[in-house]
Amino acid sequence: MINLSLRDVFHVALPSIAYDLEQSVEMLTGCRAQLIVPQKDGPPVVFATTLGGTSCNVLIDLSKDGSPAVQAFDGRYLHGFCALAGGVLGLNDTGQVAFHAFGAAPCELTVTGRDHETRRLTPAL
Repeated sequence: MINLSLRDVFHVALPSIAYDLEQSVEMLTGCRAQLIVPQKDGPPVVFATTLGGTSCNVLIDLSKDGSPAVQAFDGRYLHGFCALAGGVLGLNDTGQVAFHAFGAAPCELTVTGRDHETRRLTPAL
């Protein structure tokens, strides 16, 4: 038998996310979690997509009391994405890679290797 239990419950209200992103509360109709990114010392970061008038991607740091949501990379890095060491690694359709951690600007990473120029990276979700 497998026993499952809920250890922690986190709630970030839509008005809070709208305020942090400087969007109209009326236009934000929802928020869909894409990835839960564990952090070594504390609650996880959530990579999510807002729903409504101006949809965007956000990182929500559940350890922050004041402003837990920040805008994440733009849509060009969402050909594939995965959680990596406290942030999100995003791939675009031309093989460029970027890493975005909460509290820092996204930074592009250079991928080197003899096959890089002759093939496209295949993202794994």
